[in-house]
Amino acid sequence: MFIIENFDIKLNTNFIGRNFVYTEEIDSTNSKLLNTKEFNKNGTVLLAEYQENGRGRRDRAWISDSGLNLTFSILLLNTFSQKFINLITFG
Repeated sequence: MFIIENFDIKLNTNFIGRNFVYTEEIDSTNSKLLNTKEFNKNGTVLLAEYQENGRGRRDRAWISDSGLNLTFSILLLNTFSQKFINLITFG
């Protein structure tokens, strides 16, 4: 079982993941970050155990059962420097 308190204290980043949101079930981590002002902070990470209606790169369907995948999104707003974007890999 994921315990956010155990995870958060070990996080050593400047802004990615400083605002960390965990949920057991969600329609789409991307949609929640993009459409919720509460989570609209640069670098927010949203992790879900189960994602029912997610989308991957090029709008491909992304369905994730609990315990099988890492299902998360990171919100990078326009203030994120373009010179650092190549440091992030996409699978």
